[in-house]
Amino acid sequence: MRLGSIVLTVCDDGNATEIVLDHPQTCIVGRADDCEIHLPADAWHLDVSRHHCQIEADPPLIRVRDLGSTNGTFVNGSLIGAGPLPRGVTPDVALPARELTDGDEVRVGSAVLRVHVASSMDSEEAVPMLVFPQVM
Repeated sequence: MRLGSIVLTVCDDGNATEIVLDHPQTCIVGRADDCEIHLPADAWHLDVSRHHCQIEADPPLIRVRDLGSTNGTFVNGSLIGAGPLPRGVTPDVALPARELTDGDEVRVGSAVLRVHVASSMDSEEAVPMLVFPQVM
């Protein structure tokens, strides 16, 4: 893992998939075919909207924003947004993004996205810190 990367572990229906976000990017989570984090459009995922929420990554920073989903997006068990938006209102205006930190869990329907923010200690490429003796 590179310094400044984020790993999202998508836990869904007994399976886990890791997604590495190592550069600034935006990912939509949902059942629609055009979602970067695509959940199946099957009976198990009926509680996930077609475009449910948006992950905004600029490693090591990461945020999530509900996109007016029917059943809501939860961070560590707390609802951060739900319900359709009024006509003509965009999610970036109506729904604030929620900052995420290492260890947070985002629940979208029955799927859970676990957040791991890589630190310099996690990186194989990390440069060791040099310590110079103090001169008295």
